[in-house]
Amino acid sequence: MGRPAERWLAPLSTAERNQAELRAGLTRASVHRAAPGDWLAQGQWSRTADGKALYRAALRSPEALGLRLHFRNFNAGEGRVWMYPADGATEGYFAGPYTARGVFGDGEFWSEFVEGESVVLEYETSRGGKLPFEVDVVSHVFHEVLPGTGKASARREALSCNKDVTCHPEWAERARSVGRYLFETNGGGALCSGSVVNTRNSSGIPYFLTADHCVNNAAEARSVQVFWGYTAVSCGGAPKNLRQLPTTLGATYLTGGGLEQGDFTLLRLNGTLPDTVTFSGWTPDEHPVGGDVTGIHHPGGDFQRISFGARGDAIPVRGRPEGVYYTINWREGVTEGGSSGSPLFNADGLIVGMLSGGPKPPAGKTECDLNPAFDWYGRFSTAYPSLQAFLEERTTGGALRRLRRHRVAAQR
Repeated sequence: MGRPAERWLAPLSTAERNQAELRAGLTRASVHRAAPGDWLAQGQWSRTADGKALYRAALRSPEALGLRLHFRNFNAGEGRVWMYPADGATEGYFAGPYTARGVFGDGEFWSEFVEGESVVLEYETSRGGKLPFEVDVVSHVFHEVLPGTGKASARREALSCNKDVTCHPEWAERARSVGRYLFETNGGGALCSGSVVNTRNSSGIPYFLTADHCVNNAAEARSVQVFWGYTAVSCGGAPKNLRQLPTTLGATYLTGGGLEQGDFTLLRLNGTLPDTVTFSGWTPDEHPVGGDVTGIHHPGGDFQRISFGARGDAIPVRGRPEGVYYTINWREGVTEGGSSGSPLFNADGLIVGMLSGGPKPPAGKTECDLNPAFDWYGRFSTAYPSLQAFLEERTTGGALRRLRRHRVAAQR
């Protein structure tokens, strides 16, 4: 069966690249484009060997490093919808299948990320006839989402002063709780970091802690796709191939607080987490000045890095009240855009903060040139009253069965 005829979008214009007005502190990854109204009408129907009806359509957005599609009025019934790269660069890789009324059961969702500038959409059904879905928006990923593909333009490498987490195996357990995620917001997509957090009684519920300036509403949460275990293959080695990593699609927004409240968000991820993911513990206790800390994060959306430092004396900044933030001075490593929302661990490996941001380097300089390098982290102790109702969950039988598939970090 040959490839279906492709519908081409015009090359991405400068105006389109600049149209997404994202919130301050976000690392932009994509721009939204209207899906052609007649695209799906140009698809082709055929029959499979077992007599089922198979619909196929292809769409190309030139120079995209990857695409996501926004589905609406989705009601596939017993049918299945999936997507894969049209160029065949990732044989065996596909997004989906999506069935029934989609990821959230209400007919509206963002697909998973598919590598390349052209995507094939397939719908298999025993009924045939009219398509039971629409595609209205295409997220054209133009940078910082495809590390590890070998394409020179596909990856913005993190600064050289970052430290490879793989070179610190003593932090491997905590690192497995940290994910790099892509989400859709006003006019485009962005990248941030976050961590899976344990409940007091180890319920196994996939709560995900990140920053409010990243995701702060239900629509953005629904679009979240988390990539797990994105590290170097070995200490100082090449990064893992992103398309081979396990991912989690979709989340529910639970609670959060803006910059004045400590810049935190708690999500509940959809479905069951991969077996490799761990749940990190936390403490509502204040972290002392001078106390050692460790940050694990994805700078610029690149593979996972680690930073070592200590809580310092407060460095005031407008919009971040001193009493709800820690000022962290780094001895080794830094953070960058894309690191936002990542966890701050104390010496016992418990989360004490969430990355909010850092100072802007002078013109012509980078975070590596800052002396000292420091960041502001929202205090977990400040966020805890809002998080407590979720993180004090009681263990249930079903949750215990889920926990058997995960390693759980120590919890105070």
